[in-house]
Amino acid sequence: MSRLTLCLLSIFFLLSACETENESVAFPYSFELVKTEVVSHFRGSSSPSEKVCWISGSNGTILKTTDGGNTWEKLVIPGHEKSDLRDIEAFDEDNAVAMGVGSPAKIFRTEDGGKTWFLTYSNDHPDIFLDGIAFFNKNEGLAFGDAIDNKIIILKTYDAGKSWSLLPELRLPDAIGKEGGFAASGTSIITHGESEAYIGLGSPRGRLIYSHDKGENWDFYLTGLGNGDENRGVYSIDIDKDGNGIVVGGDWEKKDNFDLVAATSHDKGLHWEISTENPPNGYRSAVKFIPNTEWVITTGPNGTDYSNDKGIHWESAKTDGANTITFSPNGKLGWLAGNDGRIIKVYLEDKTSGDLSAEDKKE
Repeated sequence: MSRLTLCLLSIFFLLSACETENESVAFPYSFELVKTEVVSHFRGSSSPSEKVCWISGSNGTILKTTDGGNTWEKLVIPGHEKSDLRDIEAFDEDNAVAMGVGSPAKIFRTEDGGKTWFLTYSNDHPDIFLDGIAFFNKNEGLAFGDAIDNKIIILKTYDAGKSWSLLPELRLPDAIGKEGGFAASGTSIITHGESEAYIGLGSPRGRLIYSHDKGENWDFYLTGLGNGDENRGVYSIDIDKDGNGIVVGGDWEKKDNFDLVAATSHDKGLHWEISTENPPNGYRSAVKFIPNTEWVITTGPNGTDYSNDKGIHWESAKTDGANTITFSPNGKLGWLAGNDGRIIKVYLEDKTSGDLSAEDKKE
C-alpha cells in the first residue's frame, strides 16, 4: 500500500471520527413556540411532572397546563391583578405557591389548582423586595429578598407555604450595603439535597450565599460575576447531583455583552472559574441542568444556549430567548417563558422512528 493511500485513508478515518463525534453531541431537544395571547412578562416557572407546569408573571398572570402543554388555563388571584408574580413553586396540579415582589411583598398559596388563593405573607416595608422562593420538600421552604438594614431577608416556612417567618436577626446573612438579588427568573435561589440552599446576589461582588442546615446559618462564596457594576452579579444558579455548579448573569441593560456572563464550579461553589472560551452569547437570566442528562441550558432576552461539558463551552440554540427555565423531573419536557407572553416548549425529540425507550416499554 502506497504512502499516498495510507495518508488518504488516515484523513478519511479522521474526518469520519470527527463527524461521528459531532453527531454524538448534537443537542437532542427541539423547540416549539406556544401562542398564549397573554399580556405578561413571565418570570416564574415550575414543572413538578411531565404533564404539569405553572408559569407566573406580571399583571397578576398565572398559566397552568395539566396535559403537557396541549392546553393552558389562565388563573387569577382576585384583587391582585396588578401584582408582579416573579416566582412560583408547584408541588402538583393542585398545590402551588406564588410570590409577588415589591412593596407590599406577597406570597400566595392554592390547594385547589388555582381556583382559590390564600395570602400567606404580606410585608409593606418601603424597602421590601422579594427575589425568589425554593423548597427542600413539600413542607419546608425558603424565600429571600433584598437587604434591609444591612441584612439579607430570609423567610422560612415549615407548612408548605401556609405561613412564613423571618429568620432571627442574628442569623440573617450580613449584606454589603444595599446588596440584593435579582428577581429575573425565580432561579437565583435553589435547594440542593436534603438541607443545602444557595442564593445568588448582585452588586457589588456577585456573592453566592449558602446554608447547609436549611437556612439556619449562612456563609458565602465569591463567583467572579460581580465587578462593582450595579446590574451585574448572579442572576441564576444550578448545581447537579455530583456537585457541579453553574452561575449565569451579565448586565441586563447590555444584553449582547458576553463579558462575565457565566462561571462554573466542580465543588458545590467553593471555587469558580469564569467561562471565557465559548461563553453564552450575552446576558443570561436563568440556567438549568436538564435532569437525567449531561446537558445544561441557559436563556436570556437575546437568545438561548446549551452545553454538554458542565458549562465550560456553550453553543447557541435555534430558538428565541426567554427569562426563566423549568424542566420536568424526568428531563423529557421543559419550558422557557419570557416577555410578551412568550412560552417555548422544549421537548426530547424521538429520532428512533417510534422505538420506545426501556422505561416506556415498562409502562
